[in-house]
Amino acid sequence: MRMVMIVLALILISCKKEIEPKPAVKTVDSVKVVVKDSTPKYDTSIVYTSNESERFVFKFKLDSTGESVSTIFIMNTADSSLFQEIIPDTNWMWYAKEHCHWVIKIEDMNFDGEKDFRICNGDDGTGGNSGWQCWLYDIQKTQFVKEQTLSSLCIHTIDSLKKEVTTFVRGGGGIYRQESYKFIDKEFQLVSKKSFEITGEGALLVHKRIINGKMKTILSTIVPA
Repeated sequence: MRMVMIVLALILISCKKEIEPKPAVKTVDSVKVVVKDSTPKYDTSIVYTSNESERFVFKFKLDSTGESVSTIFIMNTADSSLFQEIIPDTNWMWYAKEHCHWVIKIEDMNFDGEKDFRICNGDDGTGGNSGWQCWLYDIQKTQFVKEQTLSSLCIHTIDSLKKEVTTFVRGGGGIYRQESYKFIDKEFQLVSKKSFEITGEGALLVHKRIINGKMKTILSTIVPA
C-alpha cells in the first residue's frame, strides 16, 4: 500500500510540472521578446534581444505603474554578466506590450560602426510625434552615453547611406517639418530643413540647407490647391 501511494505521488508531481505555465515568448520583426509576469508590477522584467546586436541583451525594469521604464540593464550575451546599468534621467520612458517591436531600436546612429540604442519616449507634442531617448556607444569609455541632441528630437529615419538622422514633426494647422542632422566633430549638427504648410493658396514647400556654414533657402514654391 505504501509503495502504491509513493507511485501516485510521483505521478502527481510529474503532471504538475507538465502543466506549469511558461513565460510568454513571441517574435515581432527582428526582436525577440520574453515577458515574465509577476506581482507587483515593478518586478516585471522585459527582455529584448535583436538579431542585429548579439553582443548585448537589454532588460527593462518597470516602475510601479507598469507603464514606464525605471531602469535599463544591459547584459553581456556571452556570460549574462551585467555590462551597464542606466537609470534614465526622465520620468517617462514609455512601454506597451502591443508596440514591443518599436519600443527599442538597436542601430548605429552616429555611423562609427558600433551599435547604439534608443527607447521610445511616448508621443511628443501634437499629431502623435514619437520622441526617443538615445544612447551612443562610446568606444573609449566602453559604455553607452546619453546623446542629448537626438533625445530632444522626434527621430523618423536613420539613413546609413547619407549618414544622416532625419526627424519628422507634425504640427497643428496642416504644418509638417522635417530636419536632417549629421554627426560632425563628435556632435549632431543640423544640415537641412524641409517644411510643408497648407495655406489659402495651396501647399507651401520650403527646403533649406547649410551652405558654407549658413542656412540658405534652395527651394520655396506653392503647389496650387
